Formats: sequence, C-alpha cells, structure tokens
Amino acid sequence: MTPILSITLSSELDVIASRQRARQISAFCGFNRQDQTRVATVVSELARNASAHDGIVQFLVTMEPGQQSLVILVESSSTTIPEIEGAGLFIEQYEEFADCKRTRVTFRKLFASGFPYLDASGLGHAVRGLDALQTNVALSDATQQNRDLSDALLALKSKQAELLIVSRNLEDTNKTVARLNRLLHEKAESLMLADRRKDEFLSLLSHELRSPFPLHRWQHRCCNVILLIWHSQLGSVN
Repeated sequence: MTPILSITLSSELDVIASRQRARQISAFCGFNRQDQTRVATVVSELARNASAHDGIVQFLVTMEPGQQSLVILVESSSTTIPEIEGAGLFIEQYEEFADCKRTRVTFRKLFASGFPYLDASGLGHAVRGLDALQTNVALSDATQQNRDLSDALLALKSKQAELLIVSRNLEDTNKTVARLNRLLHEKAESLMLADRRKDEFLSLLSHELRSPFPLHRWQHRCCNVILLIWHSQLGSVN
C-alpha cells in the first residue's frame, strides 16, 4: 500500500480537517458524491473519538494490479471504538483491533468500477493537486455540509416524486382489479342461475316423462323452459 496523507488528531479542527481530506481523497479515487459523504462521515466519527486520545488518521491506496481500493486507518490510545451505523453497507472491509494500550480501525473501499488505475506517478500528481484547506476550516466544513444536505434533499424529493408515481399506478391497478372482480362475480351469478334453471328443466322433464300428459302441452312447456335457459346463458356470455 502507498501512503497518501496522515493527520495527527488533537483538536476539533483536526477532526474537521480529516473529514475534508477524506472527501477530497475519495473524489480523486473516483467515488461519487454520495460515497464521498459517507466516507467523510465515517472518518469524522472515528477521528472525533480518537482526537482525545493521541489519535492519528492515515489514508493509503493499494497498488496491486486489478481494482484498487482506498484504505483508511484510524488509531488512538482510546480503549473504546465508536459504532458506525450502516458502515458495513457501503464499505467492503471493516476491521477493528483493540488491546489495553491502543485501538485501531481499518476500513477499505474499492475504487469505482472502470476507474483508471492510479500508478505511483498518477497518485503523486493527485496528492499534489489536493486543494489547500481554508484558514477557517470550520466555516468551510459547515458550507460543505450545507451543500451535502441540499443534495440529499434534492435526492429525497426525486425519490418522493417516483414514489408518488408508483402509488398512482398501484391505485389504478387496484381499481382495475376491483372492477374485474365485480365482473367475475356477476358472471358467476349468471352461470349459477343458468345451472339452477338447467336442473329445474331436467327435473321437470323427468317428471313429465314419468306421467301421462298431452304431447302438445308437454312440447310447449319444454320449449318455454329451453328458451329461459338460452336467454340466461346468452346474458352470462354478454
């Protein structure tokens, strides 16, 4: 691994500086704005805990062939390590070590897929191109955090608009399903009515065949029942 930068943590200003440097280094490693903010947040939380215990934060880059990664190490004499909620969701490797004298947290984030390989020359050029920290780092950091919040709000509004569209589509789908259910219920009732009339016809036919009855009256009654069944079935089809 190739070291990029080390920051000694002894005050809140050092914590702010480590957060800004984490964002800048994440940027030239090809991370998007969202991942830059995430890495800076994790570094800030770890650095704040380490700043009261002779802490140090180091930024390194792996140089092995293939996909490179940014490695950040935060070490101090603290005996506790703060929990970073959700860090494992976007960081590929997160390791903690603690004994009676020192604690060390190391985490690794892979470069963006397809990002060009940074050799020693390119890495040196990128490090030399890091913006100098402003004199009033606290004000600068507050301005950056305001920009991050604005970006987050815009992203939330975009997601809210997408959810509204999905909600409307679901509502239309539910209305269509309800209408189809009503139609199916009506068709089922029509079929049940036709089935009952068929049973009545068969019962009547069986009765008439077992009892003496003038032929023309029997034919007339059969035709009437058949017409009733035909009309009911025609209605169920329509």
